[in-house]
Amino acid sequence: MKILGLSAFHRDSAAALLVDGELVAATQEQNFTRRLHDSAFPRRAARFCLDAAGLRAQDLDHVVYYEKPLKKFERLLASQLRGFPRSAKVFSRSMFLWLGDRLWVKNRIMEELEVSADVVGFVEHQLAHAAVAFYPSPFEQAAILALDDVGEWATTLLGEGTTGQPLRVFDELRFPHSLGLFLSAFTQFLGLEPGRDEVLVEALAAHGSPSFLDELRVLLGIQDDGSPAVDHKYFRFSFDNDRLFDESLEGRLGPARHSGMALDFRGESTRHADLAASVQQHLEDCTQSLVARLRLASSSDKLCVTGFLAQNRRLIQHLVEQSGFSEVWVALEPDKAGAALGAALFAHHQRNPQSDRQRLTSLAFGEVATSRSEEATKGLETAGAVREVLVESLSQGKPVGWVRGAQELGGLSRGHRSILGDPRPSDGARRLLQSLGAGEDYRPCEILISKAWASRLLRIGDAGSELLSHGLSSAFATDDLRRFAPSAVQPDGRVWPLVVAGDRDPELAELLDSFEKQTGVPVLLHGSLQLRGTPLVRNEADAVEAFQRSQLECLVVERALYRR
Repeated sequence: MKILGLSAFHRDSAAALLVDGELVAATQEQNFTRRLHDSAFPRRAARFCLDAAGLRAQDLDHVVYYEKPLKKFERLLASQLRGFPRSAKVFSRSMFLWLGDRLWVKNRIMEELEVSADVVGFVEHQLAHAAVAFYPSPFEQAAILALDDVGEWATTLLGEGTTGQPLRVFDELRFPHSLGLFLSAFTQFLGLEPGRDEVLVEALAAHGSPSFLDELRVLLGIQDDGSPAVDHKYFRFSFDNDRLFDESLEGRLGPARHSGMALDFRGESTRHADLAASVQQHLEDCTQSLVARLRLASSSDKLCVTGFLAQNRRLIQHLVEQSGFSEVWVALEPDKAGAALGAALFAHHQRNPQSDRQRLTSLAFGEVATSRSEEATKGLETAGAVREVLVESLSQGKPVGWVRGAQELGGLSRGHRSILGDPRPSDGARRLLQSLGAGEDYRPCEILISKAWASRLLRIGDAGSELLSHGLSSAFATDDLRRFAPSAVQPDGRVWPLVVAGDRDPELAELLDSFEKQTGVPVLLHGSLQLRGTPLVRNEADAVEAFQRSQLECLVVERALYRR
C-alpha cells in the first residue's frame, strides 16, 4: 500500500511517503522554494517523494491531508463572528483566503497530483500529531500528549496508543484555549516572530526569573479539572493571525517590545528575560496539570509528546523529570512538517491495525547530498581524510560546515547538515552562530557529546536519556562540561545536547573521538547549516552558496572540500 501524507497552508508544508508502512521519503516545500516555513501547497515536496520511490501519483492508494478543512473553516468563521467588531478588519482577508483554495483542498490535491477523488482522505489534525508520536516510538503502549497551537477546534489532545488498536482520545483542549498560541502571543509581545522564534523565548528565559508569574496565572488560569483556560480579552488570536495580543495586555504588563528595540536580558534591566522566564515556567506548570489528568486516564507508564510545544527542550526536560512517567518519547519532528508523516501513518495503521510498526531513529529521508569534487578544492578519498580536515580546522578554533547523507525532515540538523565549532573559547558559541548570521547574545548553541561521556557531562535520568540522542531535550551541565564548553552552558545551568552513539552515527562518533584525541576535549559545538532567514541547506549547491556567504573556514560535502 502506497500512502502520501501532506500538510499545507499553516507553516512548514511537507510531504511524506509510506510504502507498505515503511517511510521511504519525506521533505518540506521550503527546501525547494527556499522560503523559510513555506506554507504553500507542497507540490515540489510531493514530487520529490514520488520520484524517490520511482512512483507516479497514479500509483498511490491514498493521499491523506493532515486536517479537515471544513471543520477548520467552521472554527475560523465562528471565531471571527464571535470576535466582531474587533475582527472586522481581518474577516474579509480570511474569507478571501479560505473561499479561494484552502477550503477546497480535495480539489487542489486532485488537480496538483492528478489523482481521483476516491484516493483523497483527511485526518483530524491532533490525531496526525498523535500518530507521528506513537507509531514510530519504541513503546507498545503509551499515553499521548499533543501540545499544539491550533488545528481544527482541538489545540491539545490527551490520548493513548496501543499496538494493534486504534488511537484513543481521552480529552481535548479546544480553541481558543491554547498553550501554543499563548506562547506565540508572548513571542510577538517580546518583538519576535510568532510561529518561528518561540525557541528564542525559551533561550531568553534562561537569563531571567519568573517575576511575572502571578500576572500570567490571571491571563492563563488552570480550571478545577486541570485544564488551562485563556482569558481571551487580553488576546486576539481567536480571530486575528497577525496581531495576537490586545492593547489591554500592555496595560497589564507594560509596553510590548517592538522589533529593533533593545532587549532587556542583562544588566540593570532584565524585564524581557523575566517575562520570558515567567512564560516558560507557566507553560511547564500548565503542562504538568494536563499530565496529571493524563496519568489518571491512561493505563501506561510511558509517555509520547508531540505538537508545536514539543519543540521546547526545557519543557520536555521538565516532563522527563516531573511527569511521573517512567519513559518519555518525543516525535522526531513534532510540528506541522511531522504531521504530514503522521497523516500517512494514521491512515496506514487505521487500515492495517495488525501491521508491524517502523521504529524510526532518524528522519533523514530527504534529498541526498551529492559531491562534485571537481568544483571543490579537492576530493577527499576516505572518511579518515574528511575527519582529518575537519579536526585540523576545529582544533585551530575555526568553524566548519559538514554535509552528508540525506536531508532530515524538520527545521534542525541532527548531524547531516551541520556547522561545527571548537567549544573551548569563552565566546565559541557566539562565534559559531555568528558565522551564519544568527548570533543573538542569548541564543544557545547545541553541543555534540559521545554516548560514553554523556553520563559524566550531563545530569540525566533514565526517563529521557534516549531523547538526548535526537537533541529533543535540554539537560543540566556538570562542572566538567562547564570546563570543556563554557559558552554552551546557559545562565540557568542548562545545555542543549545531542548525544552521539557509534552504532547509530559512526561518522559523527569518530569525529568526536578524533577531536578528543587531538585536544583532550570530548565535545563539539553544533548548529544547523542555514543562513539567517533561510531553510536548512538541501544539497551541495545550497551548501556551497551558504558557505560563500558565511564566515565558515571550510565546508565538506560528502568527500568534496571547499576552502576560503
